[in-house]
Amino acid sequence: MSTARQTKWRAQLRQQIGWTLLIKLMALIALWALFFSPEHRVAVSDDSVQSLLIPAAPSPAPSPGVSDD
Repeated sequence: MSTARQTKWRAQLRQQIGWTLLIKLMALIALWALFFSPEHRVAVSDDSVQSLLIPAAPSPAPSPGVSDD
């Protein structure tokens, strides 16, 4: 292979790799914007976490045979 052909081939390869990397970077940015950007985050408060992790105790059931009369 001559030096001129080898240089042209390498330049084309660099250009193709560069375009591929650019397209992949654009795809990653689009995925981040669509799924992980701050506008897609859920607001979390202390009360909401507490209500999910520590559910409220159920009210005690009336004992059988005992009436409130």
